Amino acid sequence: MFKALFGDVSNGRLARLPYLGYALLITVIMFGVMFGVVALMSMTEQIMNGNLQQIQVTLTEKLGLPFMLFMVVFMLALAFASMNIAAKRIRDMGLWGWTTLLILAVIGGVVGTLFPGEMTMIDGVGQMTPSMASSALQTIVFLCLLLIPSNSFGNRGQR
Repeated sequence: MFKALFGDVSNGRLARLPYLGYALLITVIMFGVMFGVVALMSMTEQIMNGNLQQIQVTLTEKLGLPFMLFMVVFMLALAFASMNIAAKRIRDMGLWGWTTLLILAVIGGVVGTLFPGEMTMIDGVGQMTPSMASSALQTIVFLCLLLIPSNSFGNRGQR
């Protein structure tokens, strides 16, 4: 499993069904960790009787910088694993993996710049909502990775 997620960076290939499985695994892990963090915060809120300032101070003292660094490294590892399986899937389709992924990232950045999301304020906290164009592009790319058969574009991915 670790080899599929983190190994074979330059020449690995991944068929459609394993790609779907690993993409779902990464999503489940990410949501599980986020759920754990929210559960930790909610337990702390119950213990502190809803005093928000005291909760922030307690979490900062108990978890602090090591926890934040762990979360950043963990999320970067998940992002790399997600990009690695996408590059492997692109390579299996017959295209150049990382180059095509970089081109898709640039296109996504352009779409996100041309069609920015909306900023809404909820209880004094700004929340950014992605644009419909950006979400549509992500969905189209995911469906292409999931539905285009292996070697549809020849063997260019082996170079």
